[in-house]
Amino acid sequence: RIYPASSSGGGRDNAIDLGASGARFKDLYLSSGVYLGGTGAANKLDDFETGTWTPANSSNLVINSIVNARYTKVGDIVTVTAWLKTNPSSTVFVISGLPFSSLGRSTASLSDASNGITVPNQIVGNNIYGYAGSTSGTQNDFFISATYHV
Repeated sequence: RIYPASSSGGGRDNAIDLGASGARFKDLYLSSGVYLGGTGAANKLDDFETGTWTPANSSNLVINSIVNARYTKVGDIVTVTAWLKTNPSSTVFVISGLPFSSLGRSTASLSDASNGITVPNQIVGNNIYGYAGSTSGTQNDFFISATYHV
């Protein structure tokens, strides 16, 4: 155990730094979590992950290319982003492949830059259901940004 103490051996709560701006530790490996800003369960960070995901067509959408499909998961909150070049064959479509299944229903910020509209949608499970009144066409640019609970 590394224990913050004074020269007389007594404990010093919230008074001693571990490292400094010019004398930093390189890596920190933990087998459990870290408490940030307090010792309550709500302050414990025990799950952090980043990666890529693969948006896929589940219904009425041809995906021609995918750019920067990434996610960050902190605890039970996931944020995903992606840019898709698509050919929707209908104004109702499903994008599948979210990296984690949502808890309940949520919404994404889903915009169709080609038509200058925001696409109404909902996230259910691992899917984004889009309900766009006028996005059928070729080479639509869809920008996705969503944050949801898992």
